[in-house]
Amino acid sequence: MIMALSLALPQAHTSTALDVEFSNVSRTFTTKSESRAVLSDINLQIPAGQVVAILGASGCGKSTLLRAVSGLDQPSTGSIRTGKRNVDGINELCAVAFQEPRLLPWRSVRENIALGLAPGTSKADGAELIDELIELTGLSHATDLRPREISGGMAQRVSLARALARRPGVLLLDEPFGALDALTRLKMQDLLLSIHASFPTTILMVTHDVDEALTLADRVIVLGREGQDTAATVIKELSMSASHPRKHNEDQFIAHRAGLLRLLGVDPTNH
Repeated sequence: MIMALSLALPQAHTSTALDVEFSNVSRTFTTKSESRAVLSDINLQIPAGQVVAILGASGCGKSTLLRAVSGLDQPSTGSIRTGKRNVDGINELCAVAFQEPRLLPWRSVRENIALGLAPGTSKADGAELIDELIELTGLSHATDLRPREISGGMAQRVSLARALARRPGVLLLDEPFGALDALTRLKMQDLLLSIHASFPTTILMVTHDVDEALTLADRVIVLGREGQDTAATVIKELSMSASHPRKHNEDQFIAHRAGLLRLLGVDPTNH
């Protein structure tokens, strides 16, 4: 693991993190010709401030689960709660960062971050928060640049800063580093840990990368199907007790990695 980015991090905010609860959540997609059950009987309690990584094979409903928390999708049965509020429609307590940064090409880095500000934020408060996020994500040298003028890693930092500008109680990350090269991905993992330390929130992150999950998460959730034609459910929960930064050559890390790879149908001796 490379060293964390050398950033002068601001003092940590008072936590706005919210707990998340999934109660008997299932999701079935229905068309004129068929019904396809994707998720079944998801029951999870995620404490405020926890970093949770969600693993599973492609098509097992990981992104569907995140979309349900954000209110971009609705469970077919069951309910989801963030803080004291049941999710019913778009969840303004959440912010989402996707695999693609989805920046507006005609706006500067600073202007793209400003798009994340909550409605009603005063001009002064908004400017102060944006300055803090620019410093936190190491973008001070790029505030006036357009997306075409920055790297993929910098664009992803802008996406994270834009999401944090809402001061979300829950930050949802859908494979946020999946499109980055290996070295940039490691840097972004370190940056995410720094951000979480300075800007506390609850993080739910979808990833296909077992090492990434074990490096970042306090808890790893594995979704899987117990039969070929069944919907996915939680087949494994793993709590990580090791502090950060975590060394990939430690016995516990190696054992967890091998166990998760086998659970996902991959021979760890080949990886």
